Amino acid sequence: MPPTASRPTRPAASSRPPRTGHQPRRAPSRRALAVTTGIVAAVVTVLTVLALRSPEPTTPAAPRARVYRDVDVCLLTDAQGLAGDPARLAWQGLQSLSRTGTARVSYVSVPAPGTPDVAGPILNGLVQRRCTVVVATGTAQTAAVDAVAGTASGTRFVNLTAGPAHAGVTALDPAAPNLDTALATAVRTIVGG
Repeated sequence: MPPTASRPTRPAASSRPPRTGHQPRRAPSRRALAVTTGIVAAVVTVLTVLALRSPEPTTPAAPRARVYRDVDVCLLTDAQGLAGDPARLAWQGLQSLSRTGTARVSYVSVPAPGTPDVAGPILNGLVQRRCTVVVATGTAQTAAVDAVAGTASGTRFVNLTAGPAHAGVTALDPAAPNLDTALATAVRTIVGG
């Protein structure tokens, strides 16, 4: 047998790292891990302190709710509610009382047909609700007030009518100039404020 030429053998491809031009990645040292851990801990601590830090004490804001005297003024209107005069002007006067804290104000409309028989039970409801003053506008409502005024203790009445005043009922002419101001003044006089 003839002698064969021996070829140089190459190492297996898997035993040599690929040539990519990058250095092989080394595991981080213990010192680098300790420094990184310290930085992360410091950042977390600073963020926690900032999040939990109480804000500077400030002067409390003024209360937004109105403080009222214990006075309720109720407006009893016809089926038009606050759309028609004199109820619209009366409501403006009562709103001025509300803005100053003199009284809490509300209104109730008597549904059609606006008769004293329909207005009477609604007026009685206002008396039972303990309205300090009931202001009535319209013929049926003022007639109901005239019928109830003598029997309702603890409630005063203002009729917006050209008719006369009588026991427990103050009368204001609904055609009077500055009805809103006149009504607010009359209610202040009644409730002493």
